[in-house]
Amino acid sequence: MTHPGLSAAAAAQHLARRYGETLAGSSAERARHGLAFLSRLSEAGAGFYAAYPQEKLRLASAARQDRDALAHELLTAGWEPFHVATMMEEFAAAGCTYRGSATPADNIDAVSLPAATRPLLAGIQAPSVAETVRDMARNQSLRRDLYQRGGGPLSPARHMEALGALALAALPGAPSGGQDLHFDTPIGRVSGDRALFGPILDALAQAPRTVAELARLPGFSPHPAMLNQAVQMLLWSACAHPVARALPDPAAAWALNRHLARDGGPGWLVAPALGTALPATAEAMAMARAALESPAAEAPPGMRALRDRWTAFGVLPPRH
Repeated sequence: MTHPGLSAAAAAQHLARRYGETLAGSSAERARHGLAFLSRLSEAGAGFYAAYPQEKLRLASAARQDRDALAHELLTAGWEPFHVATMMEEFAAAGCTYRGSATPADNIDAVSLPAATRPLLAGIQAPSVAETVRDMARNQSLRRDLYQRGGGPLSPARHMEALGALALAALPGAPSGGQDLHFDTPIGRVSGDRALFGPILDALAQAPRTVAELARLPGFSPHPAMLNQAVQMLLWSACAHPVARALPDPAAAWALNRHLARDGGPGWLVAPALGTALPATAEAMAMARAALESPAAEAPPGMRALRDRWTAFGVLPPRH
């Protein structure tokens, strides 16, 4: 959690926690009553909510949260946003250097900062000041930062070599190359250049490819920096995901997925080729349960493409 996006929220959380401490009941009940009290304050015209109208939206969002998750957010005494410069200094004292964000879009100013703010970064040499400017420009509320102890950044040549070796797969639901592509970013909706993203999406729809293979597609010669940014945006938007070219032994994943699919509701299934889990609707979960119980079972017509993709990712066993 970081300033300035959660600066005002810290005051509301503090009051909700203090108010909850005066109540009896479970954590979930106290959190619910604390949130209700904040809502009454807002409805009564409290100056705080007049000055920070975005906190009214945060109240509405919190009301839709799971009660136990809400208790975790509202009742903890350690809920505190930090300034990025402070964190960078503390990590530096431990011998760690800031290298960038684990959120790909946050590393690309063109899609994460309002256009008029980007020139203001020119000439700022101190990384801590530059990151603070970025946080102010996009009203950052959550950072997922990467730090490195020892060593240094890759040279441009080694960077491109490592990027080129990265294998990608299109995720279920990824758009085709012929469709318009839009990214909902912190600064609003950004359109993807079809000439850049189209060939990448079409190639990934056929089979997983390394970034180096994408760079060599016939009739496609993007600048390496633009290809890098396109890959980062596809990863960030869940259109693509890194994939293991050799499928790890999926037996353990199938056993876990049988357990996850047994209740039939929406949920998640593990995909060993991706090293992560994928969301599943209730309908998709029913298809998965049938395939896990009987690999020879036919998938419903509307689920066949999804089953093939999930089989390739190791979610489901192959048909036999």
